[in-house]
Amino acid sequence: MAPVPSDDEPTRRHDTAPRTGSDPLTPDLPTDPGRAYPDTPFPNDTRAGGPDAVALPGYEVRAELARGGMGVVYAADDLTFGRAVAVKVLLPEYRATPDAVARFGSEARITGRLQHPAIPPAHALGTLPDGRPYLVMKLIRGRTLAAFLDDRPDPTADLARFVRVFEQVCEAVGYAHGRGVIHRDLKPANVMVGAFGEVQVMDWGLARESGERGERIEEADLRASSALPTPHSSLLTAPGAVMGTPAYMAPEQARGDHGRIDARADVFALGGILCAILTGQPPFTGPWPYIRACALGGRLDDAFARLDGCRADPGLVELAKRCLAADPADRPADGGVAAGLVVAYRTAVEDRLRAAERDHAAAEARAAEQRAKRRWQAVAGGVVGILLLGGGAASWRLDRQATAQADAAFRQQVEDEKRAAAEKERVARNDQRIEGLLGQADAALRADDPGAAAGALDQAAARFGEGGSDHLRPRFARATADLEAVRELDKIAVHRWTSRRGRFQTTEAVARIPGAVGRLGIDVFSTPPTAIAARVGESAARDHVVAALDEWFVRERSATGRAVLRAVDPDPFRDEVRDAVRAVDAAAIRDLAARPDALIQPAGFAAVLGQMEFVPPVRRGEILRAAHRRRPSDLTVLMNLGDLYPSGQVEGAAERIGWYRAAVTARPGNPSAWNNLGIALRDIGAGRESAEAFREAGRADPAYSTAWGNLGTALGELGDTDGAVASIREAIRLAPDRVEYWFNLGNALKYRKDFAGSAAALREAARLAPDEPQIWFNLGTVLDDAGDRAGAIAAYRAAIRLNPGYAKAHDGLGLVLKATGDLTGAAAAFRETTRLRPDYAPGHYSLGNTLHAAGDIDAAEAAYRAALRADPTYASAAYNVGVILAGKRDTVGARFYYQEAARLDPQQYGYLLGKLPPPPTAPPPRPVGTPQ
Repeated sequence: MAPVPSDDEPTRRHDTAPRTGSDPLTPDLPTDPGRAYPDTPFPNDTRAGGPDAVALPGYEVRAELARGGMGVVYAADDLTFGRAVAVKVLLPEYRATPDAVARFGSEARITGRLQHPAIPPAHALGTLPDGRPYLVMKLIRGRTLAAFLDDRPDPTADLARFVRVFEQVCEAVGYAHGRGVIHRDLKPANVMVGAFGEVQVMDWGLARESGERGERIEEADLRASSALPTPHSSLLTAPGAVMGTPAYMAPEQARGDHGRIDARADVFALGGILCAILTGQPPFTGPWPYIRACALGGRLDDAFARLDGCRADPGLVELAKRCLAADPADRPADGGVAAGLVVAYRTAVEDRLRAAERDHAAAEARAAEQRAKRRWQAVAGGVVGILLLGGGAASWRLDRQATAQADAAFRQQVEDEKRAAAEKERVARNDQRIEGLLGQADAALRADDPGAAAGALDQAAARFGEGGSDHLRPRFARATADLEAVRELDKIAVHRWTSRRGRFQTTEAVARIPGAVGRLGIDVFSTPPTAIAARVGESAARDHVVAALDEWFVRERSATGRAVLRAVDPDPFRDEVRDAVRAVDAAAIRDLAARPDALIQPAGFAAVLGQMEFVPPVRRGEILRAAHRRRPSDLTVLMNLGDLYPSGQVEGAAERIGWYRAAVTARPGNPSAWNNLGIALRDIGAGRESAEAFREAGRADPAYSTAWGNLGTALGELGDTDGAVASIREAIRLAPDRVEYWFNLGNALKYRKDFAGSAAALREAARLAPDEPQIWFNLGTVLDDAGDRAGAIAAYRAAIRLNPGYAKAHDGLGLVLKATGDLTGAAAAFRETTRLRPDYAPGHYSLGNTLHAAGDIDAAEAAYRAALRADPTYASAAYNVGVILAGKRDTVGARFYYQEAARLDPQQYGYLLGKLPPPPTAPPPRPVGTPQ
């Protein structure tokens, strides 16, 4: 009996679900979070006799004190002078590394130059017989400032003593600054305090000199370092670590902006030490990645909140904030200036104490004088009473009552004066703190950190209820309006960087910019441009607002927008660009973008220029990278840098991932940055990392539906169907009108075999987007799986009506019609499939099955052969050709095709090999159209 044809239907190859969310808009700098290292010295280790022990003529090495990535420190005795010393030696593995040797020599040279009582002196510099350099220094005995601070019951304990220690540290650092040396790793663990209060500023291994020699050492550091810091031991720095400790590090130092690191970076670290003294914690706290992000972005809202909440004198708190300013220009110029401010503070406190003592003494003198006067009055009254003899006792009692009343009135007056003075001082202190908080809010907005600004304004609002400060309310209202404008512009940016059905919503987002700018109390359409310029000019959000107005103008090209920008941001180059935009002069825009002026524009304008389609992509990248070098944490620049690379493909994905990582580091709370990072990671197949990025986007803004929708897609790709369904349902809860969420929910439920739920979700997607053929196609496959063949036929026909060239919809329709017994309709559908897609082998195969069932054997054979031409590996098609040839008694041809089927799919058709008839004596010619 001849085998029967195989009726295996081809696997349906459904179109992939559309991606949700925005394709990335900006690349980032790849970073490695590294790991946090302890901020305390290594424990003592008496391993002097170990494999790394050194023998140094004139010294007896006793014990190893500390060990780091590049060097080791030993305690030793100086046999010549009979004194204890410390010997620092380069580790053996670095003796042949020129950069490491140069850096070691730099520390020795710098330490030898700095002759100050609070800086450990260097005694000798030399080279061991094996070629390693060594440095002999004074051995400092005592405890670190970090240890003393940790031992306090609370930060208010013994504060005056620690302020004196801080003053000595500032003086030592100021001395170094005066000689052209910056420390670059100041922190409590690098300050030693002796038994008698003597202070030593330790660990000058990362110090840098000014001048050509310092630049050479800096170049060596750069060759050995990465773009972001890795924490290190307080005594010895690991090789390749970017200079400093992140918890105390100035933003420019954290970013590796070596050209801008000067004495003010040390001043920031001094502010960090004072912050630790006043609050018990460094400026930046938390997990290592968060500390790094805060240092990079100069996010100091938490530190300033702790400072405002501590019970220290306002003058001391204000000094810490000045030193910790995110902008180096706002800090004291160097350590000497900082020391002078500490002296001025201490002098002011002492003057206030002396004045209070003088006032108290004067008040006591006045009280004594009043008491003496009343005593004489009493005596005189007594004498008169004796002389008059009248009602002497009664008069005496009346006089005593009057004296007591006068004493009580005087005491009340003194108390009232004290209370009035205390209230005046309290109100003044409250005013000072509110003013400081308003200054913080302005600085945070200028640094593009609305979160920090909001924290400062919340604290200021709470303090307004404590009295006074009415004169500061207009400034508070202005700062609040600035923050509201920035927040609204941030929402617009998120909207602009979010994709819906594969299209960014730029036009809709930009149209909302005038309303956001209106939060400043102006109307770009009716307020005179001069008045707009005045309000924007005084706003701490000026850069943010001007950049938004430029983006609005580029899209609208209106005369109103041009007039506003001419008043708000007059600049010859930018005015030329805007005029060219207004005239839609592509050649002029290209020429202007090619000028050197384009590389020195503010970040906001550079971001707009970097998006203009008339500017060649290479030049756009140059403009944006120049802006990034000037302002590394500008989110818009970072996002637009990512937009230079196409999404949805592996090429350029690494660059996009880098820029997005920089964006989330700069603004961890921005959901679009996380979302775009997730999409870029998905493009390279990093599914788990992609899902985590989408989760972070949801944490940043739980109402950001795109994050949940994309998370659902990512979890589905990872095989977590339940998680995918839950995430997509959350996206739908937040945005029930987003058709892509319903579409993806339908697909996810289908894979979970919930055909009823899948069909319901896809019907809702079809209701929202009735003209989308892919939705109807997927609905047809689900209804077919559910056994609703009539519904499936209707859905496939709807897809075909919307897109007659949709080959797979014709194929799906043919499969269902064949299952219902409508062989004529099925054959027509499959013929249309193969007409539209001649290379689609399953369509030819299904047509062959349908024709074979209808009894049209010759046409069926032709269809199977067409399937083999489209896909020579199609084992079932080869088998069915063999079946037909066997039915025609073509034994030779049947044998050939059976062998092909067995060769192509041994598991299914291998059994045929033992049942084939013997081959003829001469092999027949190979049939036309068969696989070679």
